[in-house]
Amino acid sequence: PAEASSDIMAASTSSSASWLADLTTKNGEAVELSALSGKAVALYFSAHWCPPCKRFTPILKDLYEEVNEDDAKFEVVFVSSDDSAALAKEYMEEMHGDWLMIR
Repeated sequence: PAEASSDIMAASTSSSASWLADLTTKNGEAVELSALSGKAVALYFSAHWCPPCKRFTPILKDLYEEVNEDDAKFEVVFVSSDDSAALAKEYMEEMHGDWLMIR
């Protein structure tokens, strides 16, 4: 796990991984990649138009809240498959937990 965090941090300095630096909160605030350090990170590929995703998102939200109840040690990063940033934002606000997204 610590080695994986180091690998992520090292990858973020390469131009091919510049998307890693485009993290935001649910409210649209920029987040430094270092906020993921020491956490288990799940990339969640989803979209508002995907029925299985819409069924799974509340389950993931409950798990996220339960695991992080005492200590924030698990982070979800939403990677949208929506057709626009506006649709991704709307879906994030309506159904997702208070996790991060790639803008």
